[in-house]
Amino acid sequence: MSRLIHHLRSHGDRVAVLTETASLTYRDLAGLVDAAAAELGDTRRLVLLETRNDLSTLVHYLGALAGDHVVLPMSAGRDHSAVLRSYDPDVVIDGTDMWGDGVNVA
Repeated sequence: MSRLIHHLRSHGDRVAVLTETASLTYRDLAGLVDAAAAELGDTRRLVLLETRNDLSTLVHYLGALAGDHVVLPMSAGRDHSAVLRSYDPDVVIDGTDMWGDGVNVA
């Protein structure tokens, strides 16, 4: 388990994230982050992450950091073709779905 996930879990049932529709404890957040890190795998990768102000972005960002990946944050909804050509990221997370449909591993 990564130090980041361990640190999140150490805060237990205190509220970590509060949105209009959800309330997550640090323990819950750690579980989601752990799942996102596992989805990215153990091999260090360059991850292009389309960023939004939402739970999916937070979870994938922390998951990438927990997995010791390099994150390239990009504004959502913009043309990233030049960045894709220049950096050729191993993973593109477009944030359309927290549980996999928005994660494209090369």
